[in-house]
Amino acid sequence: MRQHLRTIIAIAAAGGLLALFLRNTDFHQVGREIARAELSLLVAALGTTALVYVFRAVRWQYLLRPIGHVHFRNALRTTIIGFAASALLPARAGEVLRPFLLARKEGFSATAAFATIILERLLDTVMVLILFALFLLFFAPGFSTTSGDHTLDQVKLGGLAAAGACVVMLVVFFFLAGHPGTLERLTSGLMRVLPDSLGATAVRLVHAFSEGLGIVRQPGRLLMALALSVPVWLAIGSGIYLVTRAFHIDMPFSGTFLIQALLVVGVAVPTPGAVGGFHYFYRLGTTVFYGAPNDRAVGAALVLHAISFVPVAIVGLILLAVACGRHRAHGYGGSGVKCPYCGHMGDKVVDSRESKEGEVIRRRRECLECGRRFTSYERIDEIPYMVVKKDGSRERFERQKVIAGLLKACEKRPVSIAQVEAIADRVEASLQDRPEKEIATAEVGQAVMDELKQLDKVAYVRFASVYRHFRDIGEFMNELKDLLNTRD
Repeated sequence: MRQHLRTIIAIAAAGGLLALFLRNTDFHQVGREIARAELSLLVAALGTTALVYVFRAVRWQYLLRPIGHVHFRNALRTTIIGFAASALLPARAGEVLRPFLLARKEGFSATAAFATIILERLLDTVMVLILFALFLLFFAPGFSTTSGDHTLDQVKLGGLAAAGACVVMLVVFFFLAGHPGTLERLTSGLMRVLPDSLGATAVRLVHAFSEGLGIVRQPGRLLMALALSVPVWLAIGSGIYLVTRAFHIDMPFSGTFLIQALLVVGVAVPTPGAVGGFHYFYRLGTTVFYGAPNDRAVGAALVLHAISFVPVAIVGLILLAVACGRHRAHGYGGSGVKCPYCGHMGDKVVDSRESKEGEVIRRRRECLECGRRFTSYERIDEIPYMVVKKDGSRERFERQKVIAGLLKACEKRPVSIAQVEAIADRVEASLQDRPEKEIATAEVGQAVMDELKQLDKVAYVRFASVYRHFRDIGEFMNELKDLLNTRD
């Protein structure tokens, strides 16, 4: 029901903005204006729009470096698919789909990848504000109409509000990325409120999200990411400028800095493909600030929107269909080993051999994408699992440390060594079932506490008193009361 309500609101918003956009429009004149547009400039605008996604993929690849290496080809594909989804679905669904697809392709946390999307949007907002500030300082003319000056004043206020929001978000991101110990304590407090299973999941998600913001810990890298945003928005501005000039609207290139600030507001309205908001704010900018005739501005807005959204939607759907087709083919006999040459996940096994000791299986594979062959080995996983401590440092997971803590908690209790080892085995097995090689100490401790709570209440309280760092007797008594209330 809630999903349907959001869809209805999005459609209503799009309809209302389209009505404002098309008010007092002569459709026959709009058609004539579109027919008079210079085709060569529109083709050039189409080319610069394609470059936007290349630049976006390069920047995203850089933001993802703290998480792991990402092939440019995969970053570009998922970027196009994500923007295609946002062009066709409401509420910018592609922003969620894009990190999910890339994480599945590259084998890392989707939550961490999603954190880079939020950081990417923040960088976009900062870059638009910087360009808008340059416009105001060096390029803003004295508009001849009172409405132009009044509208510019409103845009300035909106820019100041957005700048304030960006500062707040940057502070939050610096905190999340640079203070893992404090974040660990906050999530530990969250686990006391939430059910055990839900609390462990929340800790894992917060930890993964913090990992995705790893680039914020290094100001030099953050500035480099901001620098990579420059070609993105200059390419977007070039597309706007070429389409505007194709419709014979007299606007300098610096005027695109103002139009981009307006379009960001229009695109922020959660309608499918930014329909309505994009059109309305482009027409507003070109008519109010640059004196374009209304019908000409309407025609330019329609064409600019089509160039910005239709090609990426078509290409994204094609890429998604191809990926789904390969996935189905992969399900009928392909395998999920990434090709070291092209990064494709589909291959076929052409030869298999076991070692003499039977500890390793050697497989010769052929990539279904590029046709090249490579070798994989199947062996017992010997890669160490790392425990992330409260101060952000990492150390190897050691089963003996878990057993030592359990023995202390179970001292002089009717708990056998076999039961202690069984708990350690189950905790270690839960680690091996995880795709990630790192786990927060809060999750390890919570897993041990869950086991002790079922086995021996006294041992559970002993372990919890050390693990949860009770600050006073009141917190300790609250834990005892909760334990007594849940006792069978």
